[in-house]
Amino acid sequence: MGDSLHQLEERVAALLESGQVFIAQDLAGEGLKAHPESVRLRMLVALALIRTGAVAEAVATLKPVLARFDTKPLLAAKGALQATLASLKKDPEGRAALAAMAELVHSLDAVRNAGLRQGQVEPDLLTRLGELHLEAWQKVGDPALLETAHTLLEEGFALGGDVRAGASAAVTLHLLGRAEAAGALAAQVLAAPDPAGVNDGETAFRIGASRGLAALLAGKTGQAVDLFGLAVEDLGRRSPQVVPFLRLARKLRAEGVKVPADVDMVLKPPGVVVFTGHMMDRPGQAEERFPPRLETALRAEIARRLERMDVQVGYSGAACGAELLFVEALLERDGEANIVLPFDTEDYVATNVAFAGPRWERRFRNVLRLAHSVVHATQENWLGHEQLFRFQNQMLHGLSTLRAEFLETAPNLLAVWDMMEGSLSGGAADFIDQWADISRLQIIDIDEIRYGLPEAAETVTLDPGKVPAPRPVRTVSPERVIRAMLFADLVGYSKLSEAAIPYFMEFLGKVAADLGEDLPKPEVINTWGDAVFAVMPRATDLARFAFALQEAIRRHRTTDKDAGIYLDIRISLHAGPVFMGRDPFNDRPNFFGSHINRAARLEPVTVPGHIYATQQFVALLTTEESQRRHEAEAAGEAFAPVAACSYVGVMSLAKNFGKDAVYHVQRWG
Repeated sequence: MGDSLHQLEERVAALLESGQVFIAQDLAGEGLKAHPESVRLRMLVALALIRTGAVAEAVATLKPVLARFDTKPLLAAKGALQATLASLKKDPEGRAALAAMAELVHSLDAVRNAGLRQGQVEPDLLTRLGELHLEAWQKVGDPALLETAHTLLEEGFALGGDVRAGASAAVTLHLLGRAEAAGALAAQVLAAPDPAGVNDGETAFRIGASRGLAALLAGKTGQAVDLFGLAVEDLGRRSPQVVPFLRLARKLRAEGVKVPADVDMVLKPPGVVVFTGHMMDRPGQAEERFPPRLETALRAEIARRLERMDVQVGYSGAACGAELLFVEALLERDGEANIVLPFDTEDYVATNVAFAGPRWERRFRNVLRLAHSVVHATQENWLGHEQLFRFQNQMLHGLSTLRAEFLETAPNLLAVWDMMEGSLSGGAADFIDQWADISRLQIIDIDEIRYGLPEAAETVTLDPGKVPAPRPVRTVSPERVIRAMLFADLVGYSKLSEAAIPYFMEFLGKVAADLGEDLPKPEVINTWGDAVFAVMPRATDLARFAFALQEAIRRHRTTDKDAGIYLDIRISLHAGPVFMGRDPFNDRPNFFGSHINRAARLEPVTVPGHIYATQQFVALLTTEESQRRHEAEAAGEAFAPVAACSYVGVMSLAKNFGKDAVYHVQRWG
């Protein structure tokens, strides 16, 4: 590969940090072939596997590391040495001292026989192994993983004294039902000295927050609040770094630990806002809504709202007018700007930016360069289909909700609106109509700004001489519709013998019977040997169908009795704009377009036995789930989500179809 082992490890770690999990997994796997002794590469492979949902594979990958770093003899020797020193100090010639020395000799022999040396067991390595098992436990809930995580973390703390390892070990003890032992270990963490050489705010925060968790487990709630407060000061501002500690504090509260409400206030995550608002008035527009002279006043009001709401993370489009003003104001406060465009960038410039003049186009290009992320609802052209703007709003809603849930909070909608109904699909009024939680809605009434604006401020005007002529748009019929799509492939089908095909046909009949009347029916479903293709209007319905299909395959698992081949399934889910029509060869309904291909290209690279989904599908699913939740709450009914989605990373699709952000989708609970 050309890299040294250290360079290779750093490259893999950087890829994991940036979310490119599959690329990191491939690179680390290849690296292990050249460097099988690298513990760090093996751990990085395991971390990538955990994040793709392949937890069993990750645990198997870590087994050689666990076997190599059995620290029990070394810990026993350490305890024997401490006991010997204490006995010698108390009574150098007594029986207790002689017995302690004999136990020390026995322990050192055990260390020698195990081939352990002081440098072979690194406390940091044990801590990282423990954290890996803790993350794996959070994915699947296996108590054995939690037990292993506890053992590794406690041993890491015993050998190295790192309060972060000790606090995590105490938390795992409590989660294992050993509250008294957890409190005792937490007291040791509080008494442990700070590590030397800590000179950055994030490390100082993690140490201080770990002590805060220990104080909670030790029953010292006031000290916990103070420790969390001091730790947050080291960060300098609200940061995502608080979220793992907030999540653990809430978990401990649910497990019966006294956690004061002040902890939630101190460990307050970054605020998340999704934005919608009017574009600048087009030249010659009959009815004034957002004339150029309001720009300065509206920009100031948006900045005031962001300050009042304490926003750090924002999601928005980037049309000339209110949306660009919002993104610029967010960037000025050093916030994280995430932009969703409804279709091809240059099409978007031509339709939603350029008519306001070159100054706005320059600003658009600048915010795209500075944004934290730029996502397209579809990479294709507009083609005059207004439905793409509504899909953009659904993407904004879903992605902001996903991010807020990860940050243990909820998103707010900030809208610039003239309070007039009847806007186009995807406009500000349409977005507000689709936003179910009005308690998290704030509106800037642009009419109030217009009528309250002093004449002296009305200085910004649009220069008609610099505005390009609008580019003609050819509307293509039929209109595209937004649909959720499923592709599935039976793993092992190609290995079936001819004699096994009757068993396979019987198996398919059993699977089809399991997809009974209580499930939503796809608009279109096709099978080709070992492949399944299905389309539905709603992502939640398609997710339910996918889970039922996956479970039916696992339940029946046809086998070639001679070869012993069992079938598994990999399923990919996607959503996007497609053309709906009839198949000219069989006159049945069908769907066409590039998004059908994109859905198909994710399936071959999905881990067998799992369901992967694109960012577009998960955003649409999350939007639908959010609306269902608020409808249930309004009716006083219980709400249970359909699916749990965890971010995996950036994945290269099959047949050079580009890259996509990918999620692992599982049935809720």
